[in-house]
Amino acid sequence: MMNTRILVTLFLVILIGWGLIYTETTDADLSAELVAESNSFEATTLEFSNRDTANETRANSLFNTSGLLPTGFDVRAVRIKKDGKENFKYSLTVQKTFGDDSFCNELYLEVWHKGKSQYNDKLLNFNTNSSLENQDKDDWIFFISLPKNDKNLSLKFCEFEFKFSTFLNNPNETGGLSDQESLKNRITSGSW
Repeated sequence: MMNTRILVTLFLVILIGWGLIYTETTDADLSAELVAESNSFEATTLEFSNRDTANETRANSLFNTSGLLPTGFDVRAVRIKKDGKENFKYSLTVQKTFGDDSFCNELYLEVWHKGKSQYNDKLLNFNTNSSLENQDKDDWIFFISLPKNDKNLSLKFCEFEFKFSTFLNNPNETGGLSDQESLKNRITSGSW
């Protein structure tokens, strides 16, 4: 018949298998440790805010102009302040949120940045890029005007936002560390 050794081995396998089937929990004390030397981890922050240039308080709105007349203008300034550690590039655009299309389309914007005139054209076409590198603030001066003397623009309003958005290399890219701020604005025309 069968060799005794094979019989004993078969019996032990069946006995151990039967024991494992009826065992509910087991305890295995295995551990492994991997040490990686000369590694470092650094966390950083990317954050900025819109500030009033006069007193450094946070700004939520910029223009709230009532009764703008043809050939009239209003002036406001904002400071972009770096609140985090990372240097960053950012885009600045205008987005209409509400109001009369014909009036909004006739508003003109002149922008001064770093002591130079940077833009002088229709408000809703404004789109530019800047960066904060090794400095902690960036000042912008905005002039809003209504050069067209058209009776159809009388007693109208336009609401829009200046949108500040960070980016890595291309303003159309998303991802990575980012921040976005906006300034609300409302311009109403007078009667003439």
